[in-house]
Amino acid sequence: MINDWAERHPREIIILALSHFKGFDQKTELHNHLISFIKTLFGPKVVLRGVTPTLRSCWDQGTNVIVSYDYPAIHDSYMWSKISYFYGDSMKIARVESVLSEVLEKTRPSHCFFVCGLNLTLPDDARICLYVLRLCDSFANVVRRSLPRLLLWVKQQGSRKPNIVASDLAGREDFVSAVIQLNISK
Repeated sequence: MINDWAERHPREIIILALSHFKGFDQKTELHNHLISFIKTLFGPKVVLRGVTPTLRSCWDQGTNVIVSYDYPAIHDSYMWSKISYFYGDSMKIARVESVLSEVLEKTRPSHCFFVCGLNLTLPDDARICLYVLRLCDSFANVVRRSLPRLLLWVKQQGSRKPNIVASDLAGREDFVSAVIQLNISK
């Protein structure tokens, strides 16, 4: 399905970030099998590691799939290293904005892809009940209400633009247009 989409949309770039290989344990043969499958499936559409891709170079070469493989024991020219994912780890919008702003100002990787996640994150203690046991509301609704403010934060970044922007609700029309506008204004 992903390969079909990549073929129908050759000017769109797909980034697959593979991690958390549950059940793979230390079994290198499972990793090798998965990598072999990926190579067979996507073939020449894969942007090789070590290349600094631009949209133009991907279009010219007919490549549009980048595969990030977060398993340090694997070194393959088809697999990019782990893509760092920065997020606020909080249900508080101000905290998410603060952490992401700090990343863009101080920690921003300049030599690789990285993700700014506009995600609210449930606490991993008893406070989770504040968000899960709601009779008239849900976690999804809380996240949905946060997105307009987080999108405003994205639009205000100017020259500190994020590399990749992710959200649990990326299907919202205003999310997609806000991210596209970041690319146009570059």
